[in-house]
Amino acid sequence: MLNTLTEQQREIVALAREFAANEIAPHAARWDREACFDRGVAEKLGEDGLLDPEAIAECYWQIHRQPRSTWSHEVDLRPYKETF
Repeated sequence: MLNTLTEQQREIVALAREFAANEIAPHAARWDREACFDRGVAEKLGEDGLLDPEAIAECYWQIHRQPRSTWSHEVDLRPYKETF
């Protein structure tokens, strides 16, 4: 899969992997034990230009709430740093 990605997409993949290694992996075992998650980590995703989980949820909630007279069944979510 990585062979078919553009340079910019590879940079986004690298950014996501770095974020996971630095912000998630060190705390994952404790979060699993305590059945919790630090919401501050999710907020940092949006700061780094990655998709903010709360923004994704809000987007899908708006689709759920759309009027019957004009509706969509499809959405394409992308981080704002992605230019394609």
